[in-house]
Amino acid sequence: MRVRPLCLDEHVAHQAAEREIGVRLVQMTELTALESKLDSAESVRVDGYAGPAGNLLFDPRVDTVHLISFLAPQPFQLVLDWDGTVTVRDSQWMLLERFGDGAVFEAMEGALGTTHSYREVMELELATITAPFEEAVAFLLAEVRVRAGFRELVERFRPLVLSGGFVDTIAPILEREGVSVDLVANRLDPRPDGWRINWADDSLCPVCGDLCKRRLLPPGRPLVYVGDGYSDRCAALVADRVFTRPGLGRYLETQGVAHKPFETFDDIIRTLA
Repeated sequence: MRVRPLCLDEHVAHQAAEREIGVRLVQMTELTALESKLDSAESVRVDGYAGPAGNLLFDPRVDTVHLISFLAPQPFQLVLDWDGTVTVRDSQWMLLERFGDGAVFEAMEGALGTTHSYREVMELELATITAPFEEAVAFLLAEVRVRAGFRELVERFRPLVLSGGFVDTIAPILEREGVSVDLVANRLDPRPDGWRINWADDSLCPVCGDLCKRRLLPPGRPLVYVGDGYSDRCAALVADRVFTRPGLGRYLETQGVAHKPFETFDDIIRTLA
């Protein structure tokens, strides 16, 4: 999914970034003939959705597909973590340091994966934040920095951002950066008596037994995964190629899994190009 659906003007503004082959309005009656002209490897974007040619999306209440664009074939599926990967520092840690209970934060980070599950740690930590949501977002907009090369990576490879964080706090940073990207993340319920989490998927992973990104990975292969920490472990284990920041890298080494460290997204662009 996207942070928000792209309107026509926004989509046209991103044509160069998406490497479109063509854009035009079509009627529903044209779809069958249109699909027959597509190579099976090509992808289709309909009102901001990218997918195979056979998965054209349309609103059944109308007979017009408002926007269709054909995208150059992507040789791999690229998935990015957000906190500590796209961002230079973990923005959730920044929120907890600024607005949360420091003692709870320190205790929970030490308990993660030992005495407490990922879900328990996240929910206990976030519950200590009682600040107004608008104040927290203003803080993030002022302080969060994205890693060099992020915009270029998005424009070239159209990744999915798969985050254990929150659409509510990620979207303002993307808007500030002028970057439109597919995003899967949780949602916040920022109550004055303590923030709550609305999980994107609250079912336990059958492999690691915790809330996990593995279940939310896209089906495309080969899968290239880019991550930094605990929440990336299970997903990274099923990737065909992994780029890592130090925390995830150390874990993968204990599992005998090959990975490539990176500092900026320019490093990844050079490797994947």
